[in-house]
Amino acid sequence: MDIYDQSSKPPTLGEMDIYDQSSKPPTLKEYIDGWKDSDGKSQIGWYEKVALLSLKHSTYRSYRLIIDHNLIPAFGSKPINEITSRMISDLISQKVKGGLRSATVRNIKNCLSAILRHAVSPDDYISSNPARGVPIPKPEDERQSKEQDPFTWEERTRIEETFKKEYPAYYPLVVCGFRTGLRIGEIIGL
Repeated sequence: MDIYDQSSKPPTLGEMDIYDQSSKPPTLKEYIDGWKDSDGKSQIGWYEKVALLSLKHSTYRSYRLIIDHNLIPAFGSKPINEITSRMISDLISQKVKGGLRSATVRNIKNCLSAILRHAVSPDDYISSNPARGVPIPKPEDERQSKEQDPFTWEERTRIEETFKKEYPAYYPLVVCGFRTGLRIGEIIGL
């Protein structure tokens, strides 16, 4: 074969098959839910390996909703190493413009960041977390999700008297709550 023959061009990088396909990074959906590698060996996904074992029940349930409704539709078919900060920023912007509150969008970003943080270390599929440092915009016209509506002094006194008379076993909890400002979960824990 003549090396100067114009009909045969040198192979491109992809044609040379330089990359080992067995170490090909999974898609985001595969990384979250598990996949079979090139040897046919099942790989446990992030959700089962990390979320279910290390997060509170309420957290991993809310992460599952975020994953299914936001992350998989946006990035599910993307290889995990191709997700960029710009793509994440675009998703965040889209969610804010779509009417989601900044706190909800922050939860979406935090979920994605937790997944990608694990893909950096210990799994080593990506070199850095592209979600890190992506800002969450807070629109000026965004109001608090709940308006504060505390009890009046008269209402507080009436509630305390009712518990003291009708439910004396719970009276200390009610008084403790009013006097300390503890939340319900904290009072129950106490």
